[in-house]
Amino acid sequence: MRLAKYNLVFLLSCVILPAYSQITSKTEAQITITTNFEAGSLGTIEQLSKTHWRCALAGESDWQNRNRQASWFYFRIDGAKDQDLTIDLVDLLGEYNYKSGNYAVTSQSRPVFSYDQKNWHHLTDDEVIWDGKNIELQLQIRPLENTIWIAHQPPYTTTQLDEMLLSFEGNEHLQIESIGLTPEGRDMLLLTVGRSGKSVQSTKVIWIMARQHAWESGTSWVMEGIIRYLLSSERSELLDHFIFKFMPMADPDGVARGGVRFNTFGHDLNRNWDLVKAAEMPEIFTQKKRLPNGYLLETPSIFSHPAQYRIC
Repeated sequence: MRLAKYNLVFLLSCVILPAYSQITSKTEAQITITTNFEAGSLGTIEQLSKTHWRCALAGESDWQNRNRQASWFYFRIDGAKDQDLTIDLVDLLGEYNYKSGNYAVTSQSRPVFSYDQKNWHHLTDDEVIWDGKNIELQLQIRPLENTIWIAHQPPYTTTQLDEMLLSFEGNEHLQIESIGLTPEGRDMLLLTVGRSGKSVQSTKVIWIMARQHAWESGTSWVMEGIIRYLLSSERSELLDHFIFKFMPMADPDGVARGGVRFNTFGHDLNRNWDLVKAAEMPEIFTQKKRLPNGYLLETPSIFSHPAQYRIC
């Protein structure tokens, strides 16, 4: 039954947790900066004073060691309640389509903070300073609690996905299955939302993917909203007309380690659907196997295909 399959997924995710990065900086007053948790990520941390740090973004490059993307940071500060902190986010330079000069953190960036990893708020304009000459973003904060988390945008982890799915345990309109394993052994989950008894042969199917790029957490928040909308009793009329297939984590390895754009082997799970490398890109290979034969076209775009399936 679904519960047995789901329990296996949950256990696998728990086993892999120790693989998260473990960057930590500690001051004499026991103020610490750490990324030793799911999706945490920073590069080198340099302490300039008791309350001032330079934190490089780890970034991520492809299999050719090109196209570095410095899009994601997520860290925790402990022991800093009511202290004025300065954090310089550095090493922001990236490369996009083999052209240097790309930045995901810019003068317009307003990182988010949380005291419980559930309620997130953007830093205000007065709490950030952009250095356009050196390409750095400085954060000036005074935490109201001893522990504060800071990220580029509100994170959405595999643990949050687990919790959401557990909240719908026993729902007759939701099916959960694993369609394969990632390079690091995590399950590739496929969620089906639809009326029992309806088949893909007789009903139009909408296929929705999230987290092809691990740092793009907004896609997970949107997907959760869609799933909650569909499974709420007053909205279920949509299920009279469609079956929904969800890939909630196209790169669960990347999400867990705080990755950016590439999978374990350095492949872009959004751009490399034209390649056939099952061992290095099982995330794409497993999805292709579940789509109808002939659906994925080389030309034109897959979004223009007039078949039963629609990809979003």
